[in-house]
Amino acid sequence: MRGDVETIKGRLDIAEAISGYVKLEKAGASFKARCPFHNEKTPSFFVSPVRQSFYCFGCGAKGDIFSFVEQIEGLDFRAALKLLAEKAGVEIEYQKADSKTEKGKILNVLEEATLGWKNWAQTSLKLNVNWTIFDIANLAVMFIAIATAMIGWQLPMVGLIVPALMLINGIFFHILPTFIQRKFSPGTITAIILFLPIGIWVYVGAYQDHVLSWTQLIGSFILGGLLMASPIIFLKLREKIAVQ
Repeated sequence: MRGDVETIKGRLDIAEAISGYVKLEKAGASFKARCPFHNEKTPSFFVSPVRQSFYCFGCGAKGDIFSFVEQIEGLDFRAALKLLAEKAGVEIEYQKADSKTEKGKILNVLEEATLGWKNWAQTSLKLNVNWTIFDIANLAVMFIAIATAMIGWQLPMVGLIVPALMLINGIFFHILPTFIQRKFSPGTITAIILFLPIGIWVYVGAYQDHVLSWTQLIGSFILGGLLMASPIIFLKLREKIAVQ
């Protein structure tokens, strides 16, 4: 099926496909239009034929030709794939079950979990998460966690960066959005049973060891917040570059 997706992308131009739904105007190497996903007077929706992608500076909608069709038609990926395959004249080949059925089930569960989290992040947090960046961010946090653990109380402000990140992530990215928007975040359970207890426990330990001052507390949260925001900032910068 992956090969079919690439074949469809190769045969259908995203600008031509989107022009069937909205009126596009030339804007340098890209095209612009009023976004079909929210009301606006000034065009903030850009389509890049070079990158075969779209991005709206107004509402944050972004993606490829499949993402656009999914959102504009209200379809899931399989239905969008079928629709675009018909337009491209591509016959979809579905893999048959074999001895790797159990492995396929596991991968499917992981895929659904990933898509579920991504959809929640896009609709609730308005974050157009990219899983390559998400993986890089996790690796960065892992290495920073190891480094700060080695530093420990020699420099408390640095040693508390990861606990601060865990508290910020759990509270502001999962628990509060779940209560405010009344839409369950896939990360809320992890935040409650893992992030919050560990983060609070480390800060309590720092206090009991007499290394936690107001300066160390505030500084660690500032550094933790910057670390938490870094992949988002990087993603936003990349999106701006992509439409230029």
